[in-house]
Amino acid sequence: MYVCALGALLTFAACGDSSPGGTPDDGAVADTTTVPDGQPLRPCTTPGQPCAAHTTCAINPICGNDGLCRPSGYQNCDDGLDCTTDTCLGQGKCENTPNDGFCALPIDDGNGKSILKCFTKGDSSPDRNCQICDPDRDKTAWSAANGGPCDDGNSCTKDDYCDNGTCKGTDYRAQCDDNISCTDDVCDGKGGCVGNQLRSDACLIQGTCYKDGEQDATGCNVCDTSKSQSQWTALGSFCLIGAKCYKPGDRSTDGCGECDPTKDDKGWTPLTNVCQVAAQCYKPGDKNTAQGGCGECDPTASATSWTVKGNNCLIADKCQNPNDQSPSQCGVCDPAKDKYAWTPLPNLCDIDGTCYTPNAVNTAEGGCGVCDPALSGTAWSIKGNDCYINKKCYKPGDKDPTGCGECVPGTSKTSWTPIAGCWAIIIAALNEPHSGKLGGTAGADALCAQQASAAGRPGQWKALLADSNRSVQSLITGTNATTRPVITTQGVQMYANWNSIFTTCGASTSTCTWPTTALLYTFAGRVIEENEPQPLCTSSSGPNCFYDADYWHGMNKDGTVSVDTCQNWTSETSTDYGSSGEADFQQWHNNERNTCDQTQAVLCVQVGP
Repeated sequence: MYVCALGALLTFAACGDSSPGGTPDDGAVADTTTVPDGQPLRPCTTPGQPCAAHTTCAINPICGNDGLCRPSGYQNCDDGLDCTTDTCLGQGKCENTPNDGFCALPIDDGNGKSILKCFTKGDSSPDRNCQICDPDRDKTAWSAANGGPCDDGNSCTKDDYCDNGTCKGTDYRAQCDDNISCTDDVCDGKGGCVGNQLRSDACLIQGTCYKDGEQDATGCNVCDTSKSQSQWTALGSFCLIGAKCYKPGDRSTDGCGECDPTKDDKGWTPLTNVCQVAAQCYKPGDKNTAQGGCGECDPTASATSWTVKGNNCLIADKCQNPNDQSPSQCGVCDPAKDKYAWTPLPNLCDIDGTCYTPNAVNTAEGGCGVCDPALSGTAWSIKGNDCYINKKCYKPGDKDPTGCGECVPGTSKTSWTPIAGCWAIIIAALNEPHSGKLGGTAGADALCAQQASAAGRPGQWKALLADSNRSVQSLITGTNATTRPVITTQGVQMYANWNSIFTTCGASTSTCTWPTTALLYTFAGRVIEENEPQPLCTSSSGPNCFYDADYWHGMNKDGTVSVDTCQNWTSETSTDYGSSGEADFQQWHNNERNTCDQTQAVLCVQVGP
């Protein structure tokens, strides 16, 4: 509704765009006393001067020669809304007041511009969550809504409602979370889950996430999302040697071998016309001067050892002259018979560097063996119904340290005879230290199985590692976890059974220790301790060292899974961490926190026959 306000008059004039009645330029009396819409003009006294018009909608009113106040035009205050009363305030100003029960509120016109529109009480904003028309609070601005449904734009919330102008919902994203970092967990906004979509820039391989372009622990395979997001993609032709990947043409550290996948993809292919002796490379004609100079490199004779050309012997890395005697006095250098070993003197036994006469008995080892040169000149001959195993005599029925082998002379006198269906929980370590990047637990399990098989240890083996998908305790379950002892590769018992490890552990690591006599060894027999006697480790932080005699495990002090697992054993950065145990202090899950770039031991456990 459009209202024009009158000054002192009681009549109303319509406000619009109409022009006033004409005033003759010669001063003649106007031919009308009303405006075009029929409303009377207000009298005035001074022609040509501004005057008080009959309406506040008047623009520039001037007193005409006819004594009537004539505006030059009229202010249009119509806002185009049916719910407002439009009032001229004079001087070109308007007032548009919403009527009772209505609001005049801004909305988006769809083109990024704001326009006014009429709303009744309780109407919701079409483009603003939880904003309503409430004339009792404000007729010209949106009011905050309390209660009522809304949509917060988050598909992982449900039962969305308005709370003082803010749309809130109950978050249920945890119900859809698969705990896999490279998937997007999609909710339907109603309390349900749509699925877990693998991101386009990642691979999910055996439960572990990898970024596009990331390589596995060997370096031979890569996550290539353009080819597969569920399997490794081979980088091409390569050699996998010592758990490391090499390209064709790469040389070994001694320079005597190269990677040639067409000949051997798991070892170095020896180069032709060179000798590789004691991890060193030599050219034809090079002499073994450090050993006496009696040997030379002759690849046509041997590419892996010195060749003796003259009348000498090369025994135990030392040149000998003819008729030189062995340290045991049981052999001599006889180049005509053997240039590379002592030639035994007749009717003697040379056993472990000691010379024995016929019928001598191995009293220190149990007395079951005698020197009988007719049977063997280098080993004890077992005469009775005993077993001689690992330099010790045993009686029939005696058990080995694991309890799964026994002395059965009728089957073998020199080795344990396996007991059918018997196995023990054995703890061993990988032969080399590793950073926290192991290709996940699956990659570490594979390394344990490979090295156990190579060491002649049967059964099923897994890495003693926890991650977000498994605990260490879950590696062995059922009666196996309660009846089988936990022992070292030397047969020394660590714990009475598997479950006892975890039931006794608490906040103190001392409750989880094993006997100090139970040293941990690698599959190859290398002891895991801080000050290693082996020449492999030249410093405590060297690449071949087991850092501080620690071993990765990923457990808390109580045996549960730790958050520190080197990103599920896929990271070797100094910014990620892994939980470790102490081998030299016999602390099962010490929960020592180390950065994943450190090289530590990885323990393996036999989990089945």
